[in-house]
Amino acid sequence: MVQVRLVTHDGRDPEEVIAALRAIPSGSPPKVDPKVLRDLYVTKVHSKAGVGRILGLNRKHLDRVMSEHGIPVRKANNQKKLHVDLEQAVVLRKRGWTFKRIAQHLGLSETTLRRRFIKARLHLPVRKKELCQCQH
Repeated sequence: MVQVRLVTHDGRDPEEVIAALRAIPSGSPPKVDPKVLRDLYVTKVHSKAGVGRILGLNRKHLDRVMSEHGIPVRKANNQKKLHVDLEQAVVLRKRGWTFKRIAQHLGLSETTLRRRFIKARLHLPVRKKELCQCQH
């Protein structure tokens, strides 16, 4: 008969880990220093999820603590939009450049460039079709 011994990823006995977890008092979440919370969220610009992981708080508790201490919540998409020179991008696309090449040339991601084309309703033919039409 083969005996199997389970261990955690760090080599500890699972029973030891379970016993340690049971020893932790349940109920109230850990106390949070508002200065630390403000520093992490406002000054160091961590996301709420990141702050929650660092401080060991769930989202609901974190929201309550932030509200109690008057820490303003950032909007989810608080990034400034990148300027995209669509006229130049259209010219390059008509010359047969790929979205990837145009994006690299303009210092953007390919996804950003494609989204801007779609938003501007610029539906240019797919490059492969252009090449196929040229070969006939």
